[in-house]
Amino acid sequence: MIRYKSCAGAVGALVHQCDPCDTPELGRVRSLVLIKKGTAIKLPFEAEEWRNAIESGQIVIIPKTVGSFDGGTPKVGDGYGDEQERKLGDDYILSVKDPNYKNNKDFWQAAEGEVWNVAFRSETMLHYVKADCKLTAKAPIEEGLDTRVVWNIEVKWFSSTKPEASEVEPIRELFSCYEVVNDGEGEGEG
Repeated sequence: MIRYKSCAGAVGALVHQCDPCDTPELGRVRSLVLIKKGTAIKLPFEAEEWRNAIESGQIVIIPKTVGSFDGGTPKVGDGYGDEQERKLGDDYILSVKDPNYKNNKDFWQAAEGEVWNVAFRSETMLHYVKADCKLTAKAPIEEGLDTRVVWNIEVKWFSSTKPEASEVEPIRELFSCYEVVNDGEGEGEG
């Protein structure tokens, strides 16, 4: 007989989810999303809401990136009473590379001057940051003859809450370099 450990706690207690059959999430920051500050994003994600925000310029998706997220570095302040110190939140750094070097100088120059909310995609999840984020973009050129020139983007923020994550599936089609267009062909046939 096999018994599965239950991680459920008492009512109102903090509960950790245990699922021995769960498929692990795989890494790499595969896409970056710049969201203009003040743009409302709901979880779970809704494709129509995102399409409208993209068309109005409120959301910009950089669909193919490579990068990493540091997970946060605790920032502490003075403790009170018997506390030595207390956690105020975390400083976060998201580092990505955009392979689309040509013709994007003006885009990244303008993006550096804005305050953003961001989202970033791992394998199946989109991680959404509600905090104010600032980014820097640079395109170093290495001396190797076969090295590629890419934009190196660093996004920084401070927050007392961790990024929210939701399945990317409802909006996965938006993470493409090509727009999905229905040109009317094939309609009414059959």
